[in-house]
Amino acid sequence: MPYKRNHYVPECYLKSFALPMPGRRKPMIWVYDKDGGATRPQSAKDTAVMNDLYTIRNVVGVQPHFLEQEFAKSESVVKPILERWKEPGAKPVVKEIFVVSEFLAYLYLRVPRTIDAIKQISVSSSIINMENLARDPERLSKAFEWLRSNKQSILTIEELRDLAANVERRFEIKVNDTFALATALRMFETVEKRLRELYWCLSIAPPASEFISCDSPLVVVFREGNKMGLGGGFGHPNVEVSFSVSPKVCLTLDRGTNLKRRILGHSAVLELNRRAAAVAERYIFSAQKSEYV
Repeated sequence: MPYKRNHYVPECYLKSFALPMPGRRKPMIWVYDKDGGATRPQSAKDTAVMNDLYTIRNVVGVQPHFLEQEFAKSESVVKPILERWKEPGAKPVVKEIFVVSEFLAYLYLRVPRTIDAIKQISVSSSIINMENLARDPERLSKAFEWLRSNKQSILTIEELRDLAANVERRFEIKVNDTFALATALRMFETVEKRLRELYWCLSIAPPASEFISCDSPLVVVFREGNKMGLGGGFGHPNVEVSFSVSPKVCLTLDRGTNLKRRILGHSAVLELNRRAAAVAERYIFSAQKSEYV
C-alpha cells in the first residue's frame, strides 16, 4: 500500500551516505546496531523505516496518511538545499535557513527516540498525578463523585484511594502511539524558532575523516561546566546542535560560532561522531565500514 512504509529518517537524506558496493545493484549504507546485531550493508530504501509509524487512525476529519504526505513535501523542498550545501565553498543563506529549520524541527520530533520519550514522560506524569490524587482528599472526593455520578465505578472512596496510591503496581499504563506523536509535533514551533536563533555553519571534514549519522540525526547537546547533557535543551545558552549533511559536511549550530563555513580537525569530527553515536536510539549509519564506529 502507498505510504505504508514510513521513513523516520528520510530516504533522500540517507542516500548521501550510500556508496556503490561490488555485487550490489544499489548503493549501500553501513548500518551498526547498538543492540548487538551484526554490522551490515543496507540500501537507503530499507533503512530507518517502519510500517505505519505515521498512519493516523480513527481521527475524524484527518486522512490516515496526512503526516507522511506532509513530511514528503518538506523533504522534496529541502533536498536541493542539502545538495547545494555539499558543493565546494557553499554557505547557508537566510532563505535556506528558514526552510531547513522547519525540516530539522520535524525531523527531531518525528523519530522513534522522541516519540518513545514522550511515552515515558506521559506514563511517569500519569503515575505522579494518581499518587498526588491519593494524597489530596479534596481532589479524591471530587474524582469519586464524578465517577459515581457518571456510573463509571462501583468502588468505595477508600478503594479508589488505594488504587490511585498503587497505580504503578496495579496497572500497566500504555500511551497511544498517535497521542505520543501528536504531543511531540506540538513542540514544532518552539523547536523551529530555537534552531533559527542559533548561528548556522557548514563544518567540513578534513581528508581521511568522515561524519556518520544515526536514527536520530539531529544531535542536540548542552554543556554545564565540565558535564555535557544529551538530547534536548534547545534554549540552553550552551546548546550545540549538529546534523550530518553528508560524510564530508556537517551542519553545526550554536550561539558562539559566527562563521558560515569552516574546516574541522580530525578530533572535532570524532567528537561530533561520538555525539551522534551516543544519541542514536539503536542504529548508526556510515558510508564506510569501520572498526571505530
